[in-house]
Amino acid sequence: MSHNGVSSGEICMYGGCFFSPPLSPVQQRVQSHFGELLKLGGVAILYGAAGSGLTTILVETYGEILRSQHKYPALLQLTPEKYGRETSRSGEAADLYRAIGDAFWDNDWILIDSNREVISDLALMEIVAHELERHPKDQKHVALALQDAPSLQAAANALFGKCAFARMEDPSVEDYAAVLEVCLGPENVGSIDVPRLYDTTRGGISAYSLSEMCASALAWGHSQPSTDLLIELSRVRGQLAGVTVALGELREKIGGKHGDLGRLLRLPTKPASSSIAAAN
Repeated sequence: MSHNGVSSGEICMYGGCFFSPPLSPVQQRVQSHFGELLKLGGVAILYGAAGSGLTTILVETYGEILRSQHKYPALLQLTPEKYGRETSRSGEAADLYRAIGDAFWDNDWILIDSNREVISDLALMEIVAHELERHPKDQKHVALALQDAPSLQAAANALFGKCAFARMEDPSVEDYAAVLEVCLGPENVGSIDVPRLYDTTRGGISAYSLSEMCASALAWGHSQPSTDLLIELSRVRGQLAGVTVALGELREKIGGKHGDLGRLLRLPTKPASSSIAAAN
């Protein structure tokens, strides 16, 4: 189903049915290309920046396989909550290896959404290569969503022999407009100068970040946010991103020995900013 450049579809998993996240125009193009690569068999790697829509594309690809192949593929989302963090993992490692092994044992189509907090991209590729040695390669269709793929292409080709790559493209003005329409509703985006927002942010806002900005504006009572408000939100998000990285590194250093202090190092979900209030 499509709506003004944004597509979505119903996906049914073992636990029930839901609608997949809508795709922006650039995500549609990449997903279509990536889906074709995956049909060829072997390993197909989707790569791009965090928040650019890798998970969204992988979920949509899952739904496409269901609709076209009439099979339930394995979709593994490697989250720290389920599999632990790479720097502090102990018993969770066995769960991770078991989950990947079970996916290869039970399915011909395996989709893995990686997370560098759980396992490095290279380590994940080595596990997948090991599993492919245990199963007929010509029967497996493996999709990996990674962030470090450009620097690992040589390793991927060496591990898998046959490997295809699809890069997540940068968003366009049309992608900004599509995400805003989905998040705010068509009736609430008419006052937003989307080209100005795109130019001011240099096209550097991911679909995920833009949707979070819209959610923040709605939570603060701005159902029709102005262009200035969205620009200010993007500036504040950029500042908080730097703080988050710094605090994350500090938590890694002290969290193990000083758990209480580590828990205190959390950012507020609604930062106070008089400039944001003045922007609308």
